[in-house]
Amino acid sequence: SAQEKYHSGGRTALAKIAIISVKRTIMPPYTERALKAIKQASEDKYVKGVILVVDSPGGLVADSHQIYHRLQELSNPDDPEKKKPIYVAMQRMAASGGYYIAMGAGDEGKIYAEPTTWTGSIGVIIPRYDVSKLAEKWDIKVEPLTTGPFKDALSPFRELSPEERNVWQGILDDAFNRFVTVIADNRPTLDTESVKALATGQVYTADQALENGMVDKIGYLEDAIQDLQSQLGLEKARVVSF
Repeated sequence: SAQEKYHSGGRTALAKIAIISVKRTIMPPYTERALKAIKQASEDKYVKGVILVVDSPGGLVADSHQIYHRLQELSNPDDPEKKKPIYVAMQRMAASGGYYIAMGAGDEGKIYAEPTTWTGSIGVIIPRYDVSKLAEKWDIKVEPLTTGPFKDALSPFRELSPEERNVWQGILDDAFNRFVTVIADNRPTLDTESVKALATGQVYTADQALENGMVDKIGYLEDAIQDLQSQLGLEKARVVSF
C-alpha cells in the first residue's frame, strides 16, 4: 500500500521502524552516538516510527536531558508532518537517567518493561567523599588557591560548610524538579504529586512500575515492534538499527 511502500528511482522501499539503543551509562562519548542515531532517524524519510531500547543505570543529568529533548522532537515535533511515534523497550535496567530518556516517547508513546526489568531510581545524586580525618591522620595540609568561596565547595579534604551545602542543595533541587516535571508531562496517569511520591530514589520491579503507572505493559522488544507497526498501520516494515 501507499502507506508502507515508497517508490524512488525505479525501486520500491519498505517503510522503516528504527531501533535506537542506549545500553550504557549515559555520558560521553555514548551520548553523541545516541544523538547521532536520533538525527539519522529524523532525517530518514522512510523511518515512520522509533523503538528506543534502554538498558542503562542512568548517567549525567545534562546528557540525559539532551537525549530526551531530541527524542521529544521526534515524538512531539512542532510540525505534525514530522511526527515519528516512539515506543520504549526496557531491558535489564532503565533507572534514573535511563528512565528520564524513556520520557522522550511523550504522552502518546508506550513503555514496555521485561518481567525482570528494574526501573525508577527517580532522583539526583552528586557523589562526594570526606577524607578530612584521613588527611589529618597523615598530616596532609590542603591549601587550594581559589577565586571565590565556593570554587572548591566539593573538596573531599574538609567538611561542607552550611553555606556550601545550601548552594549544592539548590542545584540538586533544580535538577530533581526538572526530572519530576519531565515525568509528569509525559506519563498520562501521573501528576506532579504522584511522581514525587515515587521519587524516593527507589528502584522498582517491572510489576511495581506497571502498578504505579510508570510503564504501560510487561513485554519484550518484539512486542513493542509489533504494536508500533500496528499503530502505524503498516502491514510490512523493515526494522533497522541505527
